[in-house]
Amino acid sequence: MSPARGLLLACLLCLHAQSGSAGRVTNGDRALANAGGRLVPYYGRTDPEQLCRLMKCRKPAGSVCHVVTTENGTRIPKCMCPKTCPGEQKAVCSAYGRQYDNACLLYKEACRRRRRIGISYYGECIARQGACSDAEGGQFPFRLLEWFLHLKEIDAFGTVDPSSSQATLDKQQRTLLAAWKFATLDREGDGELSRRDIKDLRFRLMPLEHCAEQFFRSCDKDDDKMISEEEWTSCLVERSESWYETFMSKKMGPGGEWIES
Repeated sequence: MSPARGLLLACLLCLHAQSGSAGRVTNGDRALANAGGRLVPYYGRTDPEQLCRLMKCRKPAGSVCHVVTTENGTRIPKCMCPKTCPGEQKAVCSAYGRQYDNACLLYKEACRRRRRIGISYYGECIARQGACSDAEGGQFPFRLLEWFLHLKEIDAFGTVDPSSSQATLDKQQRTLLAAWKFATLDREGDGELSRRDIKDLRFRLMPLEHCAEQFFRSCDKDDDKMISEEEWTSCLVERSESWYETFMSKKMGPGGEWIES
């Protein structure tokens, strides 16, 4: 075979290989594409509901993901403001301290005002007036870690999983959660939290906020007006676990039976 003929044959084989691969749909072709801030399914995707669960709705503010059908019949995820909400009573407390009957009503209000309204925690807003009782003070570190877990979910996924709870975390996971929040508050990066750092945190209207000052003062073991990461972890993780173990021992009767309150 002459060199020229061999070169021609090699070129033809190369073109054939390229055209054959172009006609196949690979797993990569079925991945998600990001177009203008929204997730778009590639051709052949059959689970738009899964795309909705992955989607972070940022615009418009307060919007949530719904699966809609386009004119050509393709079902795609889309961020939309809720027009109606269910009548279910699953109270949430916003980052501004206002209570809503459910998360949908909070999102609807955010859309109406065209501003993002974060969920501080799931459950009724707890009044801040009055002194922090012993029962509230004991519960505070547990509720605070729970709040941090939801904030971390919002930071990572843009939404909160209402079924998640730090009660299901082990000690290492709680420690990592506490360390994550410490790092976000430590503006100077010196391994200590100042009063200003803590003040900024408390102004976010955390659950049981009226217990915050008393709690953080008790964390400062050496009374140097600063909270080290070791003091922070001890206060949050160890006291949270201690409260939860006591709480569960009271709720569980003999033989591990649950006692209704």
